[in-house]
Amino acid sequence: MTGIQELLAFPESFARLEQMLKPGQPLLMKVRVQVEEAGTRLSLQEARLLQDIADRPVSSEFPVRLDLRRMDEQAMERLTELMEASPGNCPVVFELCRPDGSVAVMRAQQRVNASPELVEAIRQVRGVMR
Repeated sequence: MTGIQELLAFPESFARLEQMLKPGQPLLMKVRVQVEEAGTRLSLQEARLLQDIADRPVSSEFPVRLDLRRMDEQAMERLTELMEASPGNCPVVFELCRPDGSVAVMRAQQRVNASPELVEAIRQVRGVMR
């Protein structure tokens, strides 16, 4: 599971990505794979700093599914506190589950940093289904 693989960067790709291509710099790369008799050849297409990816939300929206039968004022206040304490760029979408089984979707004006800590804290609130 470890080893060394040669990566070919054509001049246009290299010129565009040169600032990222530093020794020891963790990257997520998109490459073209060519399997040949002499071995596997990789050619660089795109590259992104792993740090930039880790700082972004996993999805473009932060869904919060609520069971309206179990929600009360205290739970709503706790959700508000948690989200206000974690401002960010990810829009919040509430999925409101009614007693008859139907689901209404409501987009909030609130945007959050969808961190694992926020996800876990929200899961602990009464009435949150995920």
